[in-house]
Amino acid sequence: MKIKNNNSRSTKKIVAITIAAVLVVALGYIGFAYAYKVTPFNDPVQEEKTAPIDGVDYNTVTDEQQQAGDAAKEEFINNTDDNQEPSNNVTVTITSYNQPTLRVTVDAIDESGKCTLVLSKSGRSDVTQKVGTQVIGSYSVCEGFDIPVADLGTGDWQATITYEGSAGRGQVQKVIPVQ
Repeated sequence: MKIKNNNSRSTKKIVAITIAAVLVVALGYIGFAYAYKVTPFNDPVQEEKTAPIDGVDYNTVTDEQQQAGDAAKEEFINNTDDNQEPSNNVTVTITSYNQPTLRVTVDAIDESGKCTLVLSKSGRSDVTQKVGTQVIGSYSVCEGFDIPVADLGTGDWQATITYEGSAGRGQVQKVIPVQ
């Protein structure tokens, strides 16, 4: 007895319909990609000029802008001489004074910088301390000054803290009361 297999005929129909559907989708994508130029193989197109965003023009740089950038880069390279005196460009801030401790932040990332504290008062000898810097996240701190309160005597002292390091130089002054 011979059994007729209808499954092969329906399998062939399903395969043919699937292939036809894939071809329709592929041809549709190719047409869309060609019309809207969204393929990785399209010819490079010139960027459209856009309006400045928040005052910043993101269009192609002009020759004048390129020359100014090149000049700034050259100046930076020429001014990074190790023998050069550091510039006064780093913000130094006294963050706390809780007798006898003075804490200072440096607006730079520098783990090998030096901080110097000079305490001055009329009629008295200056008191000087030097400490290193320590990086704390996006800034540095002077490692901490411990003021010898007993040796100073009471009154107002002029505190001058100077930072010098790879990021430049900075200074802050403040009158601190010693009790």
